[in-house]
Amino acid sequence: MAYTLTKAERETIITFNEASADAVLYTASPIMMRRMDKLCETAPENYREHTSRREYVDGEYISKVYSFPKELIMLRPRKRVLSEEQKQAAIEQLRQNTQR
Repeated sequence: MAYTLTKAERETIITFNEASADAVLYTASPIMMRRMDKLCETAPENYREHTSRREYVDGEYISKVYSFPKELIMLRPRKRVLSEEQKQAAIEQLRQNTQR
């Protein structure tokens, strides 16, 4: 029988502090584990899995811990959503600028 976590239990937590150069990522999300495993494979100089901190049930990993330089953490604002009027105004302004 496969052990499954609920959606609420499949969390990902990133921790870091000002004293350390690295961030630590704990995840119980299979999607995030696959992403981080791929990063560990393609960029081992930056991403490391802490194999001693894996948790598994019935031969299946339910959580893993990774570390990476904290400068690789990126926070981005949401994409700007424009109304139709704003889109048309931007198009018109672009046309005027390219005609100059």
